[in-house]
Amino acid sequence: MVRHPIVEFSINNELAGIAVIDQFAQAWSAVYTFFEPKFSGYSLGVYAVLWQIEQVTLQQKEFLYLGFWIKACKKMAYKSDYQPIQLLIDNQWIEMTI
Repeated sequence: MVRHPIVEFSINNELAGIAVIDQFAQAWSAVYTFFEPKFSGYSLGVYAVLWQIEQVTLQQKEFLYLGFWIKACKKMAYKSDYQPIQLLIDNQWIEMTI
């Protein structure tokens, strides 16, 4: 069974961001996260990932999937900040340090 919760992040009781998450038996998948532009200086993307890591740990899940990662894509570069990383290569998950 897959659950698809929507998580709201607030600053001073004002909606600052939303994360859509798929929850599976042993993992979470960070589907999409977006933020109110006026809070761009708050590093809400980092906060959202750290919050999800904490929740996955508290729920004793095995993995947090941050989605596709393309090394040359600057928009996806943040994903390599969270390690260890597993990459799917030739249909096999391989743990890597980047």
